[in-house]
Amino acid sequence: MKPDIYLLIIDDDSQRKEIGEIERGLKGSHNVHSFNLRTSAPEFRIEGSNDADFEKIKIGITKLFNEVGHFHLVLTDFRLNASFDGLDVVEFLRKNWDTVPIMLYSGLISDVVKRILNTTASQLNKEQIVSAISELFNYHIVDCVSRLDYVKKAINYLRKDREISFRTTLICLLYGHGDIVFNSCFPEFKGKKFREIAEIIERKSDQRSDEWTKAMLEQTLAYLVKINE
Repeated sequence: MKPDIYLLIIDDDSQRKEIGEIERGLKGSHNVHSFNLRTSAPEFRIEGSNDADFEKIKIGITKLFNEVGHFHLVLTDFRLNASFDGLDVVEFLRKNWDTVPIMLYSGLISDVVKRILNTTASQLNKEQIVSAISELFNYHIVDCVSRLDYVKKAINYLRKDREISFRTTLICLLYGHGDIVFNSCFPEFKGKKFREIAEIIERKSDQRSDEWTKAMLEQTLAYLVKINE
């Protein structure tokens, strides 16, 4: 049985062609569920303007996460709008879903470097480049790649994790049954919805989540032993 993969691409242009390439590239190993948030879409515009409203973009991203639950990879273009860019998107994602894998792509990687250094200089020295790379690491992204390469890079990244981790699978299952209320063997989480527990595990917001996961594994093992008798 092929594992399910949930993919989100954020760009000001439609990425339908690129999504098709990614889905075909993973067809033999994964079931790919792709979503494309187009930041230039009418529903994201500032009232009375053709410019995008970043607050509406954030609401759109949040809505997708609430509907899907967990993405195995989020890709975002760097050049999105005059008032915000891909790094702003990354910062928003990190603030709310700090473990989601993110890949940033750009037509000119030098634009990303200049944005980080807050400079418009046409030439950058080695020290500036090293400083920008170090700063980029702080965003905890999977990779920063050329726009021309992002499809191949995304396929390679998703292929290398052919067996989705137990943690990721658990989070996806919990989100998939998010409205069920937990009333079982771990009193500390009794009364919480599965969606709430998934958010706790994903965001690492409660140290007891490891204890809860261990308790669920023990229950699963006990069940497997029982039906094997």
